[in-house]
Amino acid sequence: MRDDGTHDESTDVPDFTLEAWYRTVEEVQSFGAEWLEPAESGRQFDLCDLREKREILNRALADLPRRKRLSLLLHYVDRLSVKEIAARLNISESRVPQVRYQALLSLRDAVMKRLRSPRSTEVELNF
Repeated sequence: MRDDGTHDESTDVPDFTLEAWYRTVEEVQSFGAEWLEPAESGRQFDLCDLREKREILNRALADLPRRKRLSLLLHYVDRLSVKEIAARLNISESRVPQVRYQALLSLRDAVMKRLRSPRSTEVELNF
């Protein structure tokens, strides 16, 4: 992130702030990702659950193509206008919502793929 609070396109994907997370969740939920609903705060299990969800979302976001990833980061994290996003991505203003919509669909698919894949660590039970 730059000193002015905007993202440097050459850096890794930053962690979402909690506020940006909830804004993203609201929009992504409309695409069928109900599991992203915020947990009740104050309980340790819920906080771990939220951290795991954020990690899944951040990894899925990092896997998106550059233009899609930036359209989401510039909108949700940097809160840039459509005009500003269009200028940063070198696309027309009318394309910005289309790119963001496609990015959300891709993000949903990437998240669901991660949820369906088996975990790398399995507990072995010996009786």
